[in-house]
Amino acid sequence: MILMEDFFIIGTGILLLSIIISLCFKLKITKLFFYNSFLIYIIIVLAITLCPIPYEQAEFIYPVPNNFIPFKTIVSTLKFGITLTAFVQIFGNILISVPYGIFLGIMNNTRKHKHSTIILLLLTLLFPLVVELLQFFIGIVIGVMYRSIDIDDLILNIFGVILGIILCKIIFHYSLKLRDKKNV
Repeated sequence: MILMEDFFIIGTGILLLSIIISLCFKLKITKLFFYNSFLIYIIIVLAITLCPIPYEQAEFIYPVPNNFIPFKTIVSTLKFGITLTAFVQIFGNILISVPYGIFLGIMNNTRKHKHSTIILLLLTLLFPLVVELLQFFIGIVIGVMYRSIDIDDLILNIFGVILGIILCKIIFHYSLKLRDKKNV
C-alpha cells in the first residue's frame, strides 16, 4: 500500500532536486520560493487525494461507486444537515483547490503577457480534472475503484480555483493601491 508518508518522502526528493537545479540556473530567490511552494502544494494535494493506494490485495477492497450526476453527492450529503462529513466533503473540496487558483492568479499577474481568458479557463479545469483522472486510472491499474470519481468534486474544485483567482486579484488590486499611496 502506498501511503501519504511515501508521497512526502518522494516529494522531498523531488523538492531537493528542484532546489539544486534552481540554484544551478541561478534562479531568483522569489521564483525559487514560488515554484517550490507550488511543488509542495501539488505533492500535498496528490497525497491527500490519492492515498492510500491499495495495490496489494486490491481484490478484497469493496469498490467505491462513482457519480456522474451533477450535485447528487452534494445534495445527499446535505440531506442530513451540515455534519462534519458534509463540511469536509464540500468545503474540503473547495479549500484544497483555492491555492491552485492563487498560484494561477500570481502567474497571470506577474507575466509580461497575461494569459487569455480561454487559457486561464483551461488551466482552471486542468487541476480538478487531473486529480479525478488520476484516481480513475490508478483504480484501473490496481483493478478496483478505490476512490470515487465524482462530478461534484470537479464542480467544487473548479469553484475553489475560481475563488483563489478572485482572491488573488483582490490582493493584487489592494497592494497596487497601497503602493500608489506610498508613491504619492
